[in-house]
Amino acid sequence: MNNYKNLVEALLYVQGINGVTPKDLKDVLDIPTINARKILQEFQRVYNEEHRGLQVVEFNDVFKLATREEHKDAIAKMVTVIQKQKLSGAAIETAGI
Repeated sequence: MNNYKNLVEALLYVQGINGVTPKDLKDVLDIPTINARKILQEFQRVYNEEHRGLQVVEFNDVFKLATREEHKDAIAKMVTVIQKQKLSGAAIETAGI
């Protein structure tokens, strides 16, 4: 598992909302699907025990990085701030035309 920890984390990050399936990992590492699933499950267990700002979730055999529930209010505020900044920029651009 240690050999694959950094790779799995990178693959989950790069795949974003698409996530990583055991078949995806099988194809990347050229290993049996059952081994790929075990690697993903073990990564999920270890990563989630570290209580980071992100967690690994699995739904319908797809593993993804997701934010933790306890951070949802702060994340919602950040998204609102970014949206307001973009709107303000668009309004300024429109006024300049």
